[in-house]
Amino acid sequence: MGKKEDINHKVLDKRTKILDFLNYIGLKASEFFFVDQKEIFDISSIQKYHKILTSIKSSEYDFEHNKDVRGYTTIVDGNEFYNFITKGNDEIDEKIFEANVRDYQGDKKEVINNIKETLKSSTRSNFWCMNNGVTILASKIEPKRDTFRLEDYQIINGCQTSYSIWEVLKDDKSIKNFELIVKIVETTNDDIALEIIQATNSQIPIDQTSIKSQERIHKTIEEFLKSGKDSVYYERRKNFYRRRNYPLNKIIDSRRLFQVMRSIYFKKPSSSRGRPAEFEAEVLNKKSLNLP
Repeated sequence: MGKKEDINHKVLDKRTKILDFLNYIGLKASEFFFVDQKEIFDISSIQKYHKILTSIKSSEYDFEHNKDVRGYTTIVDGNEFYNFITKGNDEIDEKIFEANVRDYQGDKKEVINNIKETLKSSTRSNFWCMNNGVTILASKIEPKRDTFRLEDYQIINGCQTSYSIWEVLKDDKSIKNFELIVKIVETTNDDIALEIIQATNSQIPIDQTSIKSQERIHKTIEEFLKSGKDSVYYERRKNFYRRRNYPLNKIIDSRRLFQVMRSIYFKKPSSSRGRPAEFEAEVLNKKSLNLP
């Protein structure tokens, strides 16, 4: 497993022989491609899914000078949004929050308790103007009147709002008559998607580590560590595995992982213990490692 530019000349010679043989037996249109580890990871991590979101009212943003992004600002009924974020068994669909920089923080945050109290109160009809709303990023949006078919979508901002709505409505389906603002953004440009994720997360303060957790290298580390026989769970999103009751001795966060790297790979155990935050910042800014 490596990069295509590092392929040994002997392997390249074998490719030539294979193509010559295929040409000899009449398969002249044959092609031979090498796939490296990055491409394999991209293929294995693809999740194709879609869902319909129905809005009460919407406004389109489609700028001619920007072909990489288009979107809509919508007002969505709260019960419709509950159906959108849940599966058939009333369980929340956790995969649609994968790109959110922070997992649900539970009742420890005052802002979350405030959201829940508003939903349970007589003032919930003002929820749309009292809450920052939700931002959804999708690879494709297909609008039809008041409905939107979203492909490969992620809720990138509004995780706390979404989980709060789910926790309140799953216990009391009689709560109705509230709306929220939902921004829907379409882009297939990964760099722009990361910029949108960074820019939209401000309701609860987010540190740089959480923002960087959405980069490919951290997702690759997470998948690699938990794929082995003796799995380790890289908690790139704060409290993600702890909240799901994974064994604490199997969970490692980014700071601890960077300490291990500095101790073993760089052979500097003393500084890894004394200045973990400094080294973590260096790695996140890609000053110490040639990260992809």
